[in-house]
Formats: sequence, C-alpha cells, structure tokens
Amino acid sequence: FMAGLLMTFPANSGAGFALIMFEQPREFLSTAALVSFAMTGPILVFMSAYVVASRWFGFLLALGIALALWWVGAVLVLKFESTLPHAFASAAVGVLIAIATASRGRPPAPQPQGPTANAWWPTIARAVLGGAMIAAVAFRSGAIGPTWSGLLLAFPTLMCGSAWILSRRFGDRFAAETLAKSKIALLSYASFNLALHYAAGPLSGPQAVGVCTLLAVAVSACVAYGRHAGSRR
Repeated sequence: FMAGLLMTFPANSGAGFALIMFEQPREFLSTAALVSFAMTGPILVFMSAYVVASRWFGFLLALGIALALWWVGAVLVLKFESTLPHAFASAAVGVLIAIATASRGRPPAPQPQGPTANAWWPTIARAVLGGAMIAAVAFRSGAIGPTWSGLLLAFPTLMCGSAWILSRRFGDRFAAETLAKSKIALLSYASFNLALHYAAGPLSGPQAVGVCTLLAVAVSACVAYGRHAGSRR
C-alpha cells in the first residue's frame, strides 16, 4: 500500500505547476489545475483497466489497454468546457468505475523475479522520463495553453513506471494488486488539484503550490492512517 501511496501522490502535477507558476499568470494555474482535477476520472479508469486487463494479458498489453482508455477519457474531458460541474462529473465517473472493478482480499506476497529484478536502471529510467515530460509541459505551457498543460500533467507517467518496476521485481499480479489497492490514495492527487484551482486566485503562484502540496501530504497521511487503523480491526 505504501508503494501505491507514493505512486498516486501528485508528484507530476505538483512539480509541473511549480515550474509553470514562474511562467504563467494565476488564471492559467487555476484553469490547468481544474483540468488536472477532471483527469482524476481517466486516471481511475487507467488504474481499473490495468488491474482488470492484467488478469488475462501480460504487462505490456495490459498497460497498453489501460493507456488507450486513459486517452479516451482525456478526449472526453477535452470535449467539455472546463467547469467545476464537468470536472466533478468526470471524477465521479472514474470513482464509479473504480468501485465496480474493485478487487477484494489482500495483494499476493511479493515474489522476486530473479537476479535482474533489483537492477537500479528502471528506477533511473522512470525518474528521467517523468522529469523530461514535466519539464517539456512546463516550458511549452504558454504554447499549448492551460487545458493541454493540465491534461498532460495528469498523464500517469509515475504509475506506468512504478507498475513496470513492481512487475519486474515481484510479478505482474503483485503490480496489478498494488494499483488496485491504491485507488483510494488518489485522494491526495484530487485534493491537490482542486485546492490549487481555488488557491491560485487569492494566493501567489508559489504560495498556492506550497499550500496545496502540504494539503496533499496531509491527505496522504490521513489515508495511510485510515488504512493502518482499518487493517488492525
């Protein structure tokens, strides 16, 4: 669960907005954050689709199916005006799909996959790929606009990389079940972006991003505490 908590933390959007805030006005941040919040729905669809597809297919095909459905969700988000009701509707659809596809029971125990499973280079590759995408979106934000900036910062780069590493180290089933048990942890991502949508107006860019990051940390801590308390019952 802790691995899932880390992979659902708004690292991509947080780092991206931390760069964008020096380049764009507050209104830009607010709109982009609202789009990122709306993408909570497609991200939950991605997680659910990967978990379900991994029951029948290998890692790459399951990941491809999940990413294809993420893009379907992204296209639907783009088709509607960036308003709070539309954003909540998108998130609500993702929540319903996540509930409908929820698995029961504990994840399987980790099963190391061999001597190459602990290689360090996949972690480095994940960090480099994620950082490159964040930097590209941030520095091209003025050209692509707030809607596309918010959407691309919601691309599940960290989840894809983490699922790949978990799959290599502990097996496909363990990776899928880790994502399945991590859906509730996406609350930190959603709370960060929704709070930033509101905070980017009255607060300066750095203040808004800083406050919302602290909020995301607090939400993650509450989710972790709730999960720990629930497991002791």
